Amino acid sequence: MSGHRQDATSDITSHIAPNILLTDKAFLARGKRGFAYTAKLDGRTVLVKERNPRSDVDTIAHEGRMLERLNREGIGPLFIALQDDALIREYVDGPEIEDWIRGEGTDKRSITRVLLGILEQCRTMDRVGIDKLEMTHPQKHILVREGTPVMIDFERARESSRPKNVTQVCSWLTSGRMRQLLAPKGIAIDREAMLSHARAYKRSYNEPSYRRIKEMILYA
Repeated sequence: MSGHRQDATSDITSHIAPNILLTDKAFLARGKRGFAYTAKLDGRTVLVKERNPRSDVDTIAHEGRMLERLNREGIGPLFIALQDDALIREYVDGPEIEDWIRGEGTDKRSITRVLLGILEQCRTMDRVGIDKLEMTHPQKHILVREGTPVMIDFERARESSRPKNVTQVCSWLTSGRMRQLLAPKGIAIDREAMLSHARAYKRSYNEPSYRRIKEMILYA
């Protein structure tokens, strides 16, 4: 669920604990497993996720735990609370990554900085053993706020001894879709070389192999 507002539906109910006072609650988006709202908490805008009552899978508590853990690594919007089947977190106001790249105000330098920021977050998740499982097609899972990439939606994230965040983001960056998007901005990442470095990284997860991937973006 990203920052795009949709029409509300009549089957949405609130399960927010009474000790957390939210105001100005407004429907934001419907997902396969949950609903998202914006609300005000102590004067600031927050995002509230609630389980879709029609879903057989409840991922709210799991996402809260993943987000709280990754916050310690500087990843994701700020986790605020997990109360009565609802996740309350910081609201990230910014465009989705591909829309941001496409924008007229972005240039090669700013895009390169954001892509390196995404890669570094993926490296951190690999290092701590969390696999986000969304990085092959992450366009709806990365927002850009004031020139900084923020990853959202950790409902599918899981612990793993062989996480694939860096290798998946390499596949995304070298996809035909992204190559067409980056080319007008003067960025051309060598697909074969990048994927070769990604395969080497997958075998070792070591710093030299990661650094070679980073250089493919830095000098594209």
